[in-house]
Amino acid sequence: MPTGLPMMSVEQARDVLVKTDGTIMTFPEVQSVLGKSGKFESSTDPAPVEMFETTIVLKPRESWPRAFHRRWYSGWPDWIKPIFRPIWPEMRVSTQDELIGSMNEKLQIPGMPVAWTQPIRNRLDMLATGVRTKVGVKVYGSDYPTIEKVSLDVENALKDLPGARSVYAERTTGGTYLDFVVDRDAAARYGLSVMQIQNTLEAATGGKIAATTVEGRRRFTVLVRYPRDYRSDIEQLRRILVMAPSGAQVPVGQLAQIRVTTGPPMYRDENGRLSGIVYVDTDISDLVGFVRAAQERVTSRVKLPAGITLDWTGQYEFQVHARKTLQVVLPIVFAAIFFLLPVTFRSDSEATIVMLSVIYAMTGGVVLQWLL
Repeated sequence: MPTGLPMMSVEQARDVLVKTDGTIMTFPEVQSVLGKSGKFESSTDPAPVEMFETTIVLKPRESWPRAFHRRWYSGWPDWIKPIFRPIWPEMRVSTQDELIGSMNEKLQIPGMPVAWTQPIRNRLDMLATGVRTKVGVKVYGSDYPTIEKVSLDVENALKDLPGARSVYAERTTGGTYLDFVVDRDAAARYGLSVMQIQNTLEAATGGKIAATTVEGRRRFTVLVRYPRDYRSDIEQLRRILVMAPSGAQVPVGQLAQIRVTTGPPMYRDENGRLSGIVYVDTDISDLVGFVRAAQERVTSRVKLPAGITLDWTGQYEFQVHARKTLQVVLPIVFAAIFFLLPVTFRSDSEATIVMLSVIYAMTGGVVLQWLL
């Protein structure tokens, strides 16, 4: 999921998609790739043009090419290596994390960090936490310039944190808007109201529904607006004609001021406050430890202005909740086992031996997982 800066054009987004899709297809493990820019034709997907989503379909793992992976015994003499190769093979297929790491290195585009996730997991995370990465920092404040400054400070503080695969601060400023300021005195001289002028501008630039066609059980709306050549720049917009009650056609340039202004590309409001998000992607499984290290880094390097607060969110919240639950459940379970084993064996020594064997088995399993 690459993310670009605001004001990216459709043509630039298309070029980025062509480049990223072509790069991903060079990997032999990839079967197909499909990238999109912006939102689907749905009101529930308010994604800007600079937000990309690329879906990668991988080939069956059995068909992945094998590659050399250095093992702890790789530096030993060749005559002893066959003893360990059946358990720890040097020639093997890459894991999914290793493949993602290789793709991430090839997809480094300046100003466009990449976040890796699963399609369904991504939707669930966005619904549950509001962020599309494993860890996110929500910056709350009262004005967007200050929020963006703090967000960039957090990004700079975390981008070299060990384990951080990519860090991106959402740009809360930099959007471009076209404002039409109606001259009420000029409009009154032609007998025009502000609403009449705005309706003409809306139809000419954004389009208005003129009719609805019916084909069987399907209905299609007909949208009418000026061709692109007549609305591509400000000078062309000034020539848009407004019909006056007298029948005269008056150019918009005589009725309104047209100017380009900047502002937030998107308004995000949570808990009654404006907010911005810093997306942090990581390949570390211990998200709780990673977030603690990140919080210490931000606390020591970022000075928060008055009225600015930070809220850490993401998948790590689920780990925190699970740990708190296990801290209560596990002692209860072990206590029940300690109570039931002496009742079953009628011997405290045999019950102790059984419990110790469980602990040793768990230790051996953890060590074996680490070795593999």
